[in-house]
Amino acid sequence: MSDLLLLLFAWGTDPAGPPDFDCNNDVGVSDFLELLGNWGSCPCNTGPGPLSLEEELDDACLTDDHWDDFVDVMTDPESSQEDQDRYNCWMIHLLDHCNNCTCTHKSECPNPNPFN
Repeated sequence: MSDLLLLLFAWGTDPAGPPDFDCNNDVGVSDFLELLGNWGSCPCNTGPGPLSLEEELDDACLTDDHWDDFVDVMTDPESSQEDQDRYNCWMIHLLDHCNNCTCTHKSECPNPNPFN
């Protein structure tokens, strides 16, 4: 999940622009969805299969609405870089360091947590 979040956070930062995966001469959400639709397991995975997005969110005490808010901020060209940085930092922190709704590490993310 962290790899996907890092990819999402970097989406659109390449000076040449993000790739037009669906070849419609417009780079947008449909290209990101094309990428997600082809997202596969990493060759370095050696353990059990990956959790679903719903399982990852539930484990971090996040809801589908939290995810939708995150995607909206990260894909809205009107969102400030500060908001994108804050949402990205908190989402990665919660998914990586919070299991069964208990966080094992203190967050170094800018406050406030947008998911509270």
